[in-house]
Amino acid sequence: MNLTLDTIRYIKLYQNKKGYRFSVDALLLYSFVNIHRAYRIADLGAGSGIVGILLAKKYHDSEVALI
Repeated sequence: MNLTLDTIRYIKLYQNKKGYRFSVDALLLYSFVNIHRAYRIADLGAGSGIVGILLAKKYHDSEVALI
């Protein structure tokens, strides 16, 4: 397989070398989330899932669904 191991904020994620990969736009989207507490998080159209994964780490008591 043609995979790369990428690390972001202490999270390791395998991605295909070709095709969809997360990039700076996903990280910018994550940085816009500025709430005190989250009970439920839904990442619709999650792609690689990096935004939902980062939010799950930030709001560790919340229920997270990646679709």
